[in-house]
Amino acid sequence: MAAALKKVFHMLAFGWYAFVIHSLAAKDVNDFQSSLGKQVAKQLNLCKDLLFSVFAFPVGMFVVLIFWAIYTYDRQLVYPASMDDFFPPWMNHAMHTLVLPLCMGEIVLQPHAFPKARNGLAALTIVGLAYLSWVIWVYLTVGIWVYPLLGLLSTPGLLGFFFCNMSIVTLFYILGQILNKKIWEAGRQSLDCATVDARLPVVGGLVRGSNGPMFDVPSDPKKPLQHPIEWEVLSCTESP
Repeated sequence: MAAALKKVFHMLAFGWYAFVIHSLAAKDVNDFQSSLGKQVAKQLNLCKDLLFSVFAFPVGMFVVLIFWAIYTYDRQLVYPASMDDFFPPWMNHAMHTLVLPLCMGEIVLQPHAFPKARNGLAALTIVGLAYLSWVIWVYLTVGIWVYPLLGLLSTPGLLGFFFCNMSIVTLFYILGQILNKKIWEAGRQSLDCATVDARLPVVGGLVRGSNGPMFDVPSDPKKPLQHPIEWEVLSCTESP
């Protein structure tokens, strides 16, 4: 009876949170930001971008790569067969495979503002050290390594393994930054040059868009803009 109640509770909880997420997704983002205030909305966006760029993408991609590389070599080193009774294959893929398409989908579908390289790498180092501290704490407390592979390595081997892991995570951070920039800057540039010919006010100098038409744009950078897309066009235009 207790097991059945747990299942029902978890199904209801999942359904409720799915409904909440669906309801929020149906709202207009601009209305949501207006209700919060620009400053609060800005801070939330910064937290969202920091969480994705420093933690979700690089760590998620690292988990997929390292887990399946070790699993292919010898699964006993990272995911012993005895764990199949507790974690069936579908759950294994949910934790160690589904992460990849989710991370790539987020990059493709949602632009993110990555922090400066120095700040991003510093935050990434903090995250890595925090996880490493947890792994060591578990070993010192329980006497068991979280991953059996670690028990086979000497102290210099552990240091080298951890260093290589941090290097790979750093490379994934840089990869995420590059992909985000390539996908969204290229898409925005193409959109701006192709669609703004009828929306720019005649208030300044004349420039030629990359697709041919001539556009009038503000000549004074300090002058208030009539449409936010005006200065976006400048990134993909050239003098006639």
